[in-house]
Amino acid sequence: MKWFWIFSIGFLIFGLGMASLNEDYAAFLDTKLSLAQVGLIGSVFGMAGIIGNVSGGYLFDRLGIAKAMAYAGTMLVISILLMIFISVHPYGANMNYIAGMGYAITSGLSVFSYMSGPAFMTKSLFGAKAQGVNLGYVSLAYAIGFAVGAPLFGVIKGMFNFTVAWCFTVCFVSVGFILLIIASLRIKQLQKNLIADTSVK
Repeated sequence: MKWFWIFSIGFLIFGLGMASLNEDYAAFLDTKLSLAQVGLIGSVFGMAGIIGNVSGGYLFDRLGIAKAMAYAGTMLVISILLMIFISVHPYGANMNYIAGMGYAITSGLSVFSYMSGPAFMTKSLFGAKAQGVNLGYVSLAYAIGFAVGAPLFGVIKGMFNFTVAWCFTVCFVSVGFILLIIASLRIKQLQKNLIADTSVK
C-alpha cells in the first residue's frame, strides 16, 4: 500500500529530527547554562515525559490519530524553536533557563508520539492481522532516521553552528509529522470507503 510506505517515510524523517532533540540537547545546553541548570531541565523533561506518556493514550482515544499527532508535532516544533531562541543568546542569559524549561515541558509532553505512538497507530491504521510485520517496518524506518539524524546534526553543527542545525531539526520534524498526518487521514478515508462499499454490497 502506497500510504503505508509514505507513513513509514514520515517516521524516518521524524527520526532524523528526534535524534538531535533527544541526544544533543544536553550538550547544547551546556554551552548556554550551568551544569546544575541543565540537570534541572533534564529532570523536568523526565517528569513531563511521564505525564506525556500517560496522557498520550487518552489523546489518541479522544482526539483520534491525526489530531493527537498534530498536538504532539506542535509541542515538538515549539520545543525546537525554543532551542533556536536559546542558540542566539549568550551563555548565562536569564531567558536561556526559562526557554530551557519550556523545551523540557513541551518536548516531554510529546513523547507519546514516538514511544507508544508507532504501535498504537500501526494497529489502528493497518489492523491487528499483520501488526507485528507492519510495526517492524515502521520501527525500522524510525530507527534508521534516528541513527542517521544524530551524526547528521553534528555534521551540520560543525559546518555551520547550532542555530542552523536546530533549523534543520525543525524542518525534519515538521515534514515528518505532515507526512504522518496526511497518511493517517488518507488511510482512515480509505477504510471508510471500503466499509461503505462492503455495506452497499
